[in-house]
Amino acid sequence: MAAFDEQLFVGTWHIVASNFPMWVAGGRTQPRFHYEQLEPGRLSDRVTYVRRGRERQILGIDTRLPGDVPTYRWRGAGALRLLRSDWQVSQWDPGYEWAVITFAKSLVTPAGMDLIARSPGNELEKQSRELGLKML
Repeated sequence: MAAFDEQLFVGTWHIVASNFPMWVAGGRTQPRFHYEQLEPGRLSDRVTYVRRGRERQILGIDTRLPGDVPTYRWRGAGALRLLRSDWQVSQWDPGYEWAVITFAKSLVTPAGMDLIARSPGNELEKQSRELGLKML
């Protein structure tokens, strides 16, 4: 696998499959991650989704942790500033059209995995089944 390039990773990603209860329960739809590089190893992280017809968002900052695998520590912003969660980009397409994000259990969330893609209609059903994820 090619070396991870944070500058190619930033931008908008659609969650197309997941095992995370927040997404698979069905009350929150159209989940997306929006990453912006603040400086090397530090990302602005905005999660958006639709709930009851309104777009909602969760804001945070990601700081890259040492190691070969691209691993980050998310820290919430605003009312969520006391929360944190570690996540990593465990697999990615060399063209950065899809990636697999895994995240550790936190105080308020279970461990899980998301299959993300640059476009919501990305045909990743085979990868989703292999990873044991539910298509959204």
